[in-house]
Amino acid sequence: FWAARWLDYRRWDDPAFRARIDLRESFLQGYEEGMAVLTGLRETASAVADAEFPGLIRFLAGAGESESAMRLAATAAEEAPEDPEARIFLAEVATEGRFYEQARESYRQALVLGGDPEDLNPRIAWLDEGLPGGEDIQFSSAELEAMAGQYGPRLVTLEDGVLKYSRDGGPEVTRVPLTRTLFALEANATFRLRFEEGPEGVFGRVVGRYSDGRTDESVRTREDQM
Repeated sequence: FWAARWLDYRRWDDPAFRARIDLRESFLQGYEEGMAVLTGLRETASAVADAEFPGLIRFLAGAGESESAMRLAATAAEEAPEDPEARIFLAEVATEGRFYEQARESYRQALVLGGDPEDLNPRIAWLDEGLPGGEDIQFSSAELEAMAGQYGPRLVTLEDGVLKYSRDGGPEVTRVPLTRTLFALEANATFRLRFEEGPEGVFGRVVGRYSDGRTDESVRTREDQM
């Protein structure tokens, strides 16, 4: 028993633990059902409810309940109207749920409230440069073949006219064009891949662009082997 306490394990009947489970299960049944449980918990145990709030939002986002996560994050932001961190959190949740325009607006609000421009401007730029809308972009077979290849740990393949991406031998995911050189991934809402040409017009590297403003690049190491 003392070892469990030292490891910070919670008993199954611990009130905070039970509250977390009940909240999550209720929101999985529906937003209105979840709000009823959350409202009741806030009336009877507000400290527990407030402590579980961020984790609940992250849980819902990870469970594919993006709309519920967004609505809760928006509620949290409304309850802290002068806090830029609340707007940043809302923007992060919105980005993960692919609500990109809402994310951009929330980041801009965070700037107005005093958020760090060095942190926020790259995030806004990431959203600005590739809001979804590439459904009408068409590529020739030659253009697609020119992009396929090995770029360090990143592999781009062409299968039945569709470009796919993987890294370090991981699973392949389909890429969606946002511009002629910038692609999103169907399975990752917070990452994009940009192709950059070398001096001879050949794609010589790719740059991974992350929604938090980070970037990393991989130089082409070989042509695609098909």
